[in-house]
Amino acid sequence: PSTHQFNDLKILDKLTFQPEVSVFKNKDHATGKHFIRCYLPYDTPELPTEKTFLIIDKSFYTSNPYTSTIAPALQSSLLSSLIIVLLYALMIAKPVAKQVRTIQDSFAPSDEEHPSYNGIPELMKIRQTQDLLYKKNRSSHQKLSTQIQYWESFFNAIPAGLIIVDQDNSIINANRQSFELFKAPQILKAKGSFLMAAYKNSELSRLSSDFIATEKEFQETEMQVFRQGEERNLNLKLVKIPLNNKSEHGLIIVINDITHIRQLENLRKEFVSNVSHELKTPITVTLGFLEALEDCLDDPTQSAYFFKIIKRNTHRLNNIIQDLLTLSRLETHEKMKHFGYDSRDIMSTLQNTLELTSEEAKEKNAIITSHIYSKQIKANHGLIELAVRNLLENAIRYSDSKNAEVSLTLSENDEVISIKIDDNGPGIPVQFQERIFQRFFRIDESRDRNTGGSGLGLSIVKHIIQLHEGSISVDSSVGRGSSFTLRIPK
Repeated sequence: PSTHQFNDLKILDKLTFQPEVSVFKNKDHATGKHFIRCYLPYDTPELPTEKTFLIIDKSFYTSNPYTSTIAPALQSSLLSSLIIVLLYALMIAKPVAKQVRTIQDSFAPSDEEHPSYNGIPELMKIRQTQDLLYKKNRSSHQKLSTQIQYWESFFNAIPAGLIIVDQDNSIINANRQSFELFKAPQILKAKGSFLMAAYKNSELSRLSSDFIATEKEFQETEMQVFRQGEERNLNLKLVKIPLNNKSEHGLIIVINDITHIRQLENLRKEFVSNVSHELKTPITVTLGFLEALEDCLDDPTQSAYFFKIIKRNTHRLNNIIQDLLTLSRLETHEKMKHFGYDSRDIMSTLQNTLELTSEEAKEKNAIITSHIYSKQIKANHGLIELAVRNLLENAIRYSDSKNAEVSLTLSENDEVISIKIDDNGPGIPVQFQERIFQRFFRIDESRDRNTGGSGLGLSIVKHIIQLHEGSISVDSSVGRGSSFTLRIPK
């Protein structure tokens, strides 16, 4: 058929209402679009044997009458629901946020009590549990802090040096005494530092490393430390200890200062050597002249000469023994304050001393001048007399043999009483002035033995003055004599 035939609505209606017509419909509810397709059977002369159809498509839109009514209602409902949800969330969130802040504050370091919380029961239970946990933790923390402080105080109060290191030679703990013994400044963060970095001593670090590498459980050794012009002798005891559940080994180093012990040992050896030497000389001389005396008993002159020598050495031997006994007594009473003190006139004590030395002064043609006066002092006057006598006898012996002059002077100030002995002897070299108070020290061995001295006189004087908590000083130069001054506190 021609095209105008399909534009005729009557022909289309006739085709549409045929029973063979098939219709397909589709609707999009979201957009309101409708789609219709019709299949119309149609016989065409061009294809008499084929069954043909006329297809008609139609699209159109329709509006939903309920949409305009439901949309505003939905919007209002959504808005109301949102407001209700927000209000309800704020009602819950505010106490929850308060509880969270309270919990955060409770874990912060503070000694103040936390405010009570009344609100949601579940959160109240959490709060109560958290409070109980906080109190337990605070109590445990206080106990732990107290124990740590106690053990740190105990650790630092030990008079010996203590160092604990691990197998890598890193310090686990160390007390103050250990740093003082090595004359090393105590660093604030000693824990974790290496021994070498903390104590600046390579020998200590080497001893620790070598001991950890061995299978020994204990080792004792000594070492010398030279710091700030001072020499120290240290005794070290190294003991292995288990660390980290016995999977590793550490080390405890116990350090003791034995400098004084070694000094005493050296003094003892020196003292024994000096005493042996001092006693041996007069004994040897005495024995020799006794043997010589046996061979010349028929010669009175020679016998008298030998007898005189034997007597002089016997007196010298007796003087050494008596001085040793005096020193021993002084050292015994050195720690006893005010031993044998009484209040007497020092002038009487000094006059007795002058009388005791007058005979020796006459023998040496020495002139002794005194400038003393009456003064009551509290002291051990017997020992003061012995000290002044030793100084006067030394002054008489070593003064100028042709024109010996010795003076004894008493003076005082607000704090001390001074007794000064001057002579015009050969003087004492400066390098020996500190050593003359040592036992058996002599500047000139031959000269001192000829004068009959024991080598202990000035040492006795020093001990007597120390017993009185005083001091002794010497002012001397070669060729200009010597001046010894005793200062006794009032």
